[in-house]
Amino acid sequence: TNAVETLSLPRVVDVLWSLGRLNHRKGSLYLKRFVERFLKSLETIEPLSARDLTRLSRSLWSLAALELLQPTQFYPQVDSILQRYLQHVHNDIPTIAAYQLQQVYLEMDGKCREAGLKVRSSPNFKHSTTQRNNLTDDNISSYTHMDVSNILNEMNISHENEKPLPNGYIADIFVPRAMTYRDVSFLNDKEKSIYNEETGLVIEFDGPKHFETYLSQPLGHTAMKRRHIMGMGYAFVSIPYWKYKVELSASKKKQIISRIINTFSDP
Repeated sequence: TNAVETLSLPRVVDVLWSLGRLNHRKGSLYLKRFVERFLKSLETIEPLSARDLTRLSRSLWSLAALELLQPTQFYPQVDSILQRYLQHVHNDIPTIAAYQLQQVYLEMDGKCREAGLKVRSSPNFKHSTTQRNNLTDDNISSYTHMDVSNILNEMNISHENEKPLPNGYIADIFVPRAMTYRDVSFLNDKEKSIYNEETGLVIEFDGPKHFETYLSQPLGHTAMKRRHIMGMGYAFVSIPYWKYKVELSASKKKQIISRIINTFSDP
């Protein structure tokens, strides 16, 4: 862990980015040292350049994906730096940086609510009003997503495809509140969310690019998207690509969809 102190800032950013993308959370002391090293680098980062902003947004996104960034660290040390830079450039920043920072602020909003802290307003990023899925999408996801939609139509389940959500994400499939849902479980039974009757159901089909190759665990961007959507009170289910295949018979597909719906609908 002492070697972290000797790493250059670009190397620290690269390592954090890799850890965040992989959703790698092992080695708490190791990760803590990286957080400390990153926060220390902020002491000499102003005034921000365009390159500094890229590094800062990537690092912040990585820490948010790993749930290592706390509001007590973010607002005193980071938010003020960002706000001054955004004011200087009139909130006009590269799309990918806007996308990353928007997710960072969403993560901070969630943590503030959890801790009973005041939720602060986030900047209005000019290029982040629509966070399209194509930043992390893949052909298998898109093709199978449309197949799921066709099965839902055959089952007369009203839904919308590519539904924009208020927090900027795009839901693969959105089922309006037509039933009183109780709760939702992922097909792998590792996560659960209580349904808010004022919202609706979000169904995501997650292809190979959403998972770590060998352990089939969700990557950082996928885990954070799930967290943020459930944090808004939506019922949520993820269909991993190995559970639903287009070559299955229509009756088998309907059984899979029925099992999903019946899991969280009233009898």
